[in-house]
Amino acid sequence: MAKRRKYMSDPLTGIRIDISSLNRPKHSRKKRRRAHMKDEEIAGLLVAVLVCCALIYGFIIAPFLEWARQNITTIILISIVIVSILVVGLIFYSKYRKERKEAENIMKTTLFYKVVEATGRFEPSRRYGNEFGYHAELQGWLKSHFPDAKVELQTGSSRPDIVIRDIAIEVKGPTDNQALNTLTTKCLKYSHYYSHLIIVLFEPTFSESNHNEIVNGIKRHFPTVEVIRKQ
Repeated sequence: MAKRRKYMSDPLTGIRIDISSLNRPKHSRKKRRRAHMKDEEIAGLLVAVLVCCALIYGFIIAPFLEWARQNITTIILISIVIVSILVVGLIFYSKYRKERKEAENIMKTTLFYKVVEATGRFEPSRRYGNEFGYHAELQGWLKSHFPDAKVELQTGSSRPDIVIRDIAIEVKGPTDNQALNTLTTKCLKYSHYYSHLIIVLFEPTFSESNHNEIVNGIKRHFPTVEVIRKQ
């Protein structure tokens, strides 16, 4: 609905004067001033952007285009070399990944991988305070999973606890820092007689820093040794 206009008659001339525009609220004038200031800010921002673009073009883009025009042959040769290196690298990387995947697939079919996997799944029926009870139950578990393999329970300090063909299994527990420090000696000793060694650590009471240091050293120097930590 349109706003009604207000008029006032001039007492001398009798002419009617529109007074609605004279009584316009102050906030309307403020709104116009704000809109005007906003337009000025936008205009200033556009000018600043144009100036920045001109400076970038003048000091960076234009010199680069001129340099590229003068050295186009060199740029093409460098591009060819880079692309060739990337292609050759991609070919070798693809070949490396393929060979590694094939090696992993072959590894998964070996007895050692299967024994490691089965040992990792083993959960004792109760908590043991000594190694003999633990590796006796582990030996029964492995024998049920590998009925065709000869699983032997060994005795004596100079022999591993369990032997499956050419795989030695050494059980340590409850495992403290002192027990951890003997693992390197076990690796050195058994590596002369067995192709693989699995070390099972149960009931750990060792420090994490000591465990990480020793296990990382074993992985680095004895790649055929697998350390399995149990709770």
